[in-house]
Amino acid sequence: MSREPITGKVARILNEREVAINRGREDGVTDGMRFAIVDIAGEDIRDPDTNAYLGSLGREKARVAIVEVSDRMSVGRTYETTSIGYGASPFTALSGFSALFLPRQEVVKTLRSGAGTFKPLSEDESAVKVGDLIREIPGTPDATGASASTSTQRDSPETGSDPRSD
Repeated sequence: MSREPITGKVARILNEREVAINRGREDGVTDGMRFAIVDIAGEDIRDPDTNAYLGSLGREKARVAIVEVSDRMSVGRTYETTSIGYGASPFTALSGFSALFLPRQEVVKTLRSGAGTFKPLSEDESAVKVGDLIREIPGTPDATGASASTSTQRDSPETGSDPRSD
């Protein structure tokens, strides 16, 4: 049984690896769910011959897994890693042949633009902004075992108002 993916927005940047989102238990969010954070501004694409508007591409900025859920909000933490070493050196003094001998390391991606312990991060330093769209990544089961539908449209992110108007 499939259901529509959960969407919402970033409510606050908590630190370099965590964000609060405006969806929680009442919306079907459970521990371990994964969400993509998408640039809501996107890139407008136009036909090169007619200049007709073709759509907008919302580019993914980061992915988070839910680590804390309350009734109306959740906390997501980055989980993707990247490899450094074997020719890619984080140390600018090492380059060329010597970089080949660095041990390979898996480093967790953060929310820092351009780029343990969770360091404070201002919105100015972050690639993720308050109000960025979050979209559940299809295939991550909720508490009932149902997965989000895989027929999501990546070219038209929701930017409307919160459907939970009080």
